[in-house]
Amino acid sequence: MERLTCILFLSLCVLTACSPRPEETEKDKARKAEERLRIEQFLETQEGEFAEIEPGIWMSVEAEGDSIHPQLSSIITVAYSTQSLDGLEIDVSTEDNPLRIRLARLIPAWQQSLPRIGRGGSMKLVTISDEAYGSRSIHPELGAWTPLYFEITLLEVE
Repeated sequence: MERLTCILFLSLCVLTACSPRPEETEKDKARKAEERLRIEQFLETQEGEFAEIEPGIWMSVEAEGDSIHPQLSSIITVAYSTQSLDGLEIDVSTEDNPLRIRLARLIPAWQQSLPRIGRGGSMKLVTISDEAYGSRSIHPELGAWTPLYFEITLLEVE
C-alpha cells in the first residue's frame, strides 16, 4: 500500500510540474491571501526559523548538509512527510523506504527549496497550494487548493 501511495504521489508531482500557470483572477488573489493568513497562523505555532524564500514558500533549515547541493537535473533520494496545516498526514517516505526521483519532476516548492540544502541536510517547508498541487486534491479528506507542510531530509544527490 505504501508503494502505491508513492506512485500516486509521483504521478501528481509529474502532472503538477508540467502544468502551465493560468492568468491570476481576483478570486485567485483572494484565495492566496487566505492561504497566506492560514500559513502565517500555522508558522506562529511551529519551532524553527521560517523564512519566505520565494513568494508562497517558507523554509526552515534544520541541518545544512554537506557541500553537494541538487540541481533540477539531479536525481535525489529523500525521506519526507507531508501534512495538511491541520496535522492530517498525507504521505510519508522513510529512510528505510525513501523516494528517489529527478528534482525537476517534483512540485515547484521542492524545486525551489531543496537546492538550498546539501546532501544529508534537512528542512521544514510550508507552501501555498499554487507551489504544490494547486487545484488537484491529493487526499480524500482534503480539497483542492490546500497549503501543505513538509519535513524533508535530503539523503542522496546524483
